[in-house]
Amino acid sequence: MTRLRVSLLSAFLFPLLLAALAPATALQGPVEITLLHTSDVHAHLMPFTCASGTAEGGYARLAAYADRLRAQGRQVVLLSSGDVFQGTLFWRFFRGIPDATFMRRMGFAGMALGNHEFDGGQSAIVDAFRDTGFPILSANLRFTACKGLQDLKRDSAIHEVRIGTDTLRLGLIGVTEENLENDVPRPFLQGIVIEPAETAIARELPRLKSQGADAVVVLAHLGWPREVQVAERFPEVCGVFGGHTHLFVDPPFVKEVPNGHQFLTESGEFGGVVTRLDLRLTPGPDGARVEVLAGGLMPLSTGMPEDPVMKAEVDALWRQVEEKVNVPLATAPERLEGDRPFIRQQETNLGNLAADSMLDLGGADLAVLNGGGIRTSIEPGTVTIGDCLNVLPFDNYLVRLTMTGASVQRLFGQVRSILATTPIFGGFLQVSRGLQVRYAAAGVEVRLDGRPLDPEKRYTVITNDFLSNGGNGLSVFTEAVASEPTSVLQADALMQYVRKLGTIDTRVEGRIVVESPLARLSMPRWRVQVPRPRD
Repeated sequence: MTRLRVSLLSAFLFPLLLAALAPATALQGPVEITLLHTSDVHAHLMPFTCASGTAEGGYARLAAYADRLRAQGRQVVLLSSGDVFQGTLFWRFFRGIPDATFMRRMGFAGMALGNHEFDGGQSAIVDAFRDTGFPILSANLRFTACKGLQDLKRDSAIHEVRIGTDTLRLGLIGVTEENLENDVPRPFLQGIVIEPAETAIARELPRLKSQGADAVVVLAHLGWPREVQVAERFPEVCGVFGGHTHLFVDPPFVKEVPNGHQFLTESGEFGGVVTRLDLRLTPGPDGARVEVLAGGLMPLSTGMPEDPVMKAEVDALWRQVEEKVNVPLATAPERLEGDRPFIRQQETNLGNLAADSMLDLGGADLAVLNGGGIRTSIEPGTVTIGDCLNVLPFDNYLVRLTMTGASVQRLFGQVRSILATTPIFGGFLQVSRGLQVRYAAAGVEVRLDGRPLDPEKRYTVITNDFLSNGGNGLSVFTEAVASEPTSVLQADALMQYVRKLGTIDTRVEGRIVVESPLARLSMPRWRVQVPRPRD
């Protein structure tokens, strides 16, 4: 009799247990949501002045915009494709902790790890994001040397959105750039195991489907060409939000796939705009059918309201920074150009200034630095300590390398080759006075003080420790026959040189001439046109 009661009880409880463990009830009817996406914000907590002279972006403005959409009754989901860290003085002083805090308060649903999240080492990611409450995603990275980071990050997640009596289960997969060794100092890569993004996505998709995901979005910090490949490879994902290329995609690319629409987009840089996608999801036999109702880049520009509490907190953080860095050093009569499309493809006056500041250290024949290491421009007027730190935010030390003329020639040949295949190449070299580089159709010509390099002669080259270890994929640097580290930070050399000048020469001298073809980003031929959001 007792055994019979147990059997009956088990028969009654077992279906209930299965129901409790099963995915939530499938979507009952059509629902609409609004996705807001950012990427490559790079510690721009407060509005920044863009080339047009307007102040754009800032977390307080993004928060106010999201709240306005929520007040209209929209179900808003905030997402990030990474590179929250690095790029302004806020990162230098606060190491990403305010960024993570503000993202949590805005209600971010998930974030993919970008390459610049590693600029403070793996433990800095843990310190900033351990208490955020939203998933930090990277399905294709595994951390064997930092247990805290391995425990923190997730491969994928499901974000639930309550819409009336219905619940939408949105699957999120994060993937990170596969060639981290080209963009991250090697000491910070210890114990990181990387697999192809496609392998990781293929593993996570069925897992999310088994957990009841109605639709899946990929948060990718891979760069545009790879993101296009991922979208084409996985038509079953409803969209790919990209990052790393700082590309302003407006309108988003949308195409027809078996389950409705698939979108592909990036959100520019520094948070000056936010990508918005209004979606309708309708239940179907194999997950939800997705329709992109409207989409585009929404400018977070001057005149838009800001969340007053968040603005006050950001302003208070800035006052802590400003009192330390608002120290005048020199005067710039014209703008010093450091914006990404210029500093990575041609000579600029700021690239000349930075390279000359390195050469001024002494004991070298020439100096070179990667254009990708210069992160912003300097506006005309007084140049401060803060300006110099914003231009060169990385803690790179200067290194004297002894290289043969043949190696220096091969170095610029390697740059030329990569320029032909990699759009907006971060390793494009800005050069010091006396050096002339001509990237011609037939090859590259390098002269020092008007004379060709002697292949057998040994030259002393000053660069930074990132490049000296083969950073940006410039492996020829490792051919140096000798290496002498210095105790001088690259940004400190710039500050000392600027102070010494007093008034900065802003001319471009013809040090670099680019005649060879430059790689261009190719765009997918997706045909679906969607309107811009109207509210």
